[in-house]
Amino acid sequence: MPPTRGEGRVLLGQAFVELGPDTFAALEVEAGLADKEMAIATFEAVLGTLEVAGVEELAAQRHAAAERSGEFQRHLAAGAVHKSLIEQQLFRIVETPPGRKTKGPEKDIGWTRVRQGTGERIARTGFRWRSRRGSLSPGSPSTRWPSISHRTMARTKTGRSDDATPHREARPTGKDDATMRTNTETGIRAGGKIDIRVEVQGSGPVVLSFPEPEATYLSQAHAWALPQLLPADEPATYGFYWYSSDRQKVVYRSDRVIPALDRFTLVTRLSPDDAETAGRVLQ
Repeated sequence: MPPTRGEGRVLLGQAFVELGPDTFAALEVEAGLADKEMAIATFEAVLGTLEVAGVEELAAQRHAAAERSGEFQRHLAAGAVHKSLIEQQLFRIVETPPGRKTKGPEKDIGWTRVRQGTGERIARTGFRWRSRRGSLSPGSPSTRWPSISHRTMARTKTGRSDDATPHREARPTGKDDATMRTNTETGIRAGGKIDIRVEVQGSGPVVLSFPEPEATYLSQAHAWALPQLLPADEPATYGFYWYSSDRQKVVYRSDRVIPALDRFTLVTRLSPDDAETAGRVLQ
């Protein structure tokens, strides 16, 4: 157990996995001694579920997922999208006690409200997705200034069509600063390319341009409504290309459906460089 950066001692675990004849991946976990049990259990779970695939196998899996997504998009009618919309949803943000043996109830630390609905933009019918999040922690900036994002689409027709997807996010500029910083992203998909205009309060606009993927492009509005749109009656993996606001580029994402009796789990990887996240959706 080597000394940590600064103070105390930590637990360090390493594993090396062969990816090919001359290629290896290194996996590492570092944790404080108080979290030893949780760190070991987590590391063993990661190693126990790790799957290694070759480049050709990964390419085949991506192709199959993209084909399935294309079929899904071709049969996704505007009426079905509108029917799936939920006017308002309220979600708890909870913090669970760390470690397996730690006892105690979940702690509410925040909330999220999501609103969906139809609307018109440039004489075309589309739908809106709006989220507002706040913290329950006293003194937290987000208690006073919840973040707000607003995404719209010019029309609900999928496939090669024009759409506009504004994204606005408001955040406090500092803990003791009562001002807001607004970021706006507006995307237009037309003529075989995607143009994203990024505006950050206090600086000039920047325009990012990308070639439109040949198939399975996922608009921002459809991305946020995806848990309500994907078929949930059989296990399947879907693959889409979409614009990532975090990475400011068009990337490949995967969404894996794992059905259960009255709900299903949606496992999402927002880009090849992101970790998977899972959410349970009631049917």
